[in-house]
Amino acid sequence: MEKFLEILMSEKPSELIKQNEEYMFSVVPGFEICKGFDQMNPWHIYDVYEHILHVIDGVPAEIHLRLAALFHDLGKPSCFWLDDKGVGHFFGHWVVSQEMFMNWIIDKNIACDVDLVSALIYYHDISVQKMFEEEIDTMVKQIPDISMLYALKRSDLFAYAPSTHSLINDYEKQENFLVKKYKR
Repeated sequence: MEKFLEILMSEKPSELIKQNEEYMFSVVPGFEICKGFDQMNPWHIYDVYEHILHVIDGVPAEIHLRLAALFHDLGKPSCFWLDDKGVGHFFGHWVVSQEMFMNWIIDKNIACDVDLVSALIYYHDISVQKMFEEEIDTMVKQIPDISMLYALKRSDLFAYAPSTHSLINDYEKQENFLVKKYKR
């Protein structure tokens, strides 16, 4: 896992991942399927693989964030469905991605808080505005430093089509609300 961590924690992981694709695909099951997987969605300008690479590059070099960025959308190919207008959707991909991470990390010797990474993956695509208060309380218990979640959310958003980037204002409001409410 030393090579894996060296790649993931590098200054620009996407470059090293591309240079070591065969290795990365062998170490992370499901990653190879993402390459060339068209999201068929106007909000996405990259295939799942390129999207993931942009998100990894966009989060700070912190192990929990880099692992969450790598796994956050790995479940998309298995959740893909096309609506009657030809638009791709991935409902529940966060649960499948979370399960993929939990199955993967079992025998890995990586010093990290597994539950934190799992929570970051799970909540990366869920809007606080659509959550019940009990769900928010649970999320904040699982992710004590809420800024980590929003670092992942921001990086994810900026790996979408530019027309979606205005949502950053909503993210800032959500993060400020949570920081004030939970005094973090």
